Amino acid sequence: MKIARTLGALAWAAGLCAVAMADVFVWGGGYVRAPIALGGGEGFPVPLFLWSAAAVYAWGYARATGEPVARQWGRALGVAFGLHVVFLMTDLVAKMAEGRYPLASVWYQRYVEAVWGALLGGGLAALAWVVLRHPLRSDGQGGRLWLAPLALGYAVFWGQSLLLAPVPTLAVSVIGLGAAAAWRMDRVGRWIGRQAGAWWTSERLFVGFIALLALGIRVFYATRVMSNPDFLNTGSDGPVYDDIAWSIVQGVPSKWDYIPMLVPGYTRFLAMLYWLFGRNYFLVCAVQSVVGAAACVLMYAIARRLGGRAVARLAMVFGALDFPMVFAAAAIGHQAMDLFWTLLVVWCLLRYLEAPRRLGGWLLGVGALLGWAILTRETNLPFWIILAGWFLLGVRTVIGLRLAAGHFLALSIGVLLVYLPVSRNQMHRQIGEGSLRGHVAWLWFKNAPTDLHETFNPWSDPQGAFRALREQPVVVAGKLAAALWSNFQSLFFSQTYGRFDPIFLVRDSVFFFGMWSYAYLLVLLGLMLVIQRGIRQPTEHLGWWLIVVLLASRTLAHLFFESSYRHRTPFDPYLIILASFACIWVLRTARQAVPSASCPAT
Repeated sequence: MKIARTLGALAWAAGLCAVAMADVFVWGGGYVRAPIALGGGEGFPVPLFLWSAAAVYAWGYARATGEPVARQWGRALGVAFGLHVVFLMTDLVAKMAEGRYPLASVWYQRYVEAVWGALLGGGLAALAWVVLRHPLRSDGQGGRLWLAPLALGYAVFWGQSLLLAPVPTLAVSVIGLGAAAAWRMDRVGRWIGRQAGAWWTSERLFVGFIALLALGIRVFYATRVMSNPDFLNTGSDGPVYDDIAWSIVQGVPSKWDYIPMLVPGYTRFLAMLYWLFGRNYFLVCAVQSVVGAAACVLMYAIARRLGGRAVARLAMVFGALDFPMVFAAAAIGHQAMDLFWTLLVVWCLLRYLEAPRRLGGWLLGVGALLGWAILTRETNLPFWIILAGWFLLGVRTVIGLRLAAGHFLALSIGVLLVYLPVSRNQMHRQIGEGSLRGHVAWLWFKNAPTDLHETFNPWSDPQGAFRALREQPVVVAGKLAAALWSNFQSLFFSQTYGRFDPIFLVRDSVFFFGMWSYAYLLVLLGLMLVIQRGIRQPTEHLGWWLIVVLLASRTLAHLFFESSYRHRTPFDPYLIILASFACIWVLRTARQAVPSASCPAT
């Protein structure tokens, strides 16, 4: 009977492995395909069968071993994720060895090899440590039998690695086994534990290290970009910003003056650098790289206040590696400064929430920062407007309506004091010439596949637009909905620039799509958790509501006007924080479902 239960558990484990292998190797990441832009013509692969099989595995394992089924859900979650990552890496390594995914640089090749070796040696060390510390009990039910799918998956990964590179695989395996054996030695284990604990508990050391990592990645990527003779066009409007900034330094008109530039903040930032140091493009990218590293520190500070230290650390690591943020630092464009100024405003408002009565005087200065953020990117304007609701509906529950209204008024005065002097002359000229209205009409659903310019464009033809709305409301509503969905996909469900970043390593690989599926899932889960908690305890979660308000306000403009992947750059820090919050919540929930190592299995 005991042997039958063990064999039954192993059979369920083999079944889960078989489904995971089919999802990755046979169906290219998932038989089910979601119709979103990131997946291309075939659709985005969703590993639905894998996660369905994980639920079945939890139930089957419980039946085979006689353990409570409620205890298995958290276990199955972790096992299925680990198994998926192992098989995704197996597929990536195999196809790279075949030359299916050529890399742009030898350094990325070395990075893949380092991840390959870490997963290979680390996986073997972890399995050996589990076996040494938690062997199966004599009744065949205890220990870590539920980890059998991971052991089988690792065996597939190890076997393929041995076929592709026998000598490195054996060398890494010996290192992994040695690490597991060393951990069993109390003196070595305690020393490693003390060193890791000192690094992990020191916030300054952690933040400083990740900030340097973020800076190094950005500078390295900037040097790669500048090796291209067409470097200025890395950002879509790079030549425009460069020429306007240099014209400001020289005090002469720019050939681009006819374009309604609503973001004079960035051109003045660029002009200041040119005035101080000359027309040095690499210097611009170096300064933007420093700003990008500082943005990661701000991400840590924001996430620390919202979700705790674990969420903050995870968010900062992904912020350091996030490709849109890295790309923004290496391009002449407003994205690099936009995300920094917006993060700084959010951090100041979170600080204000800690003692709103005492820190209300800050809001004039915070408003000035927000005014400059609007000058840097005009889509911050809806954020300022919707902040009225955050103050009058949310903050008022803490300090009262009169004081909340006064604080928003102070914020608004700060915005206007900075925004109006810089933009007044330019806006007055453009409104008088009619170029501003024409520019807005041109941006109306720009790049959307559903053409609304002829049928419904209230900016260029308001009378015709409202006539079409009266005569064909269903047709207009259908086209409007299709255009809105298209812009939403362009903003959140696409990744241009070759669909490549330093985390996923290669273009359009199964590994790429597999990791993105978890990113989307975690962002959605994080948003749901935040909104749920915010509805239940709105006063206690005003900080999270601030993030929701920001995302909603910044999204709104791009739903109706120009929308593309590059416009999502300022959103990424907050999406990463939401995903990190959800990730930590999942890990803690799964840990609660798994009994401690000291508890005997039943």
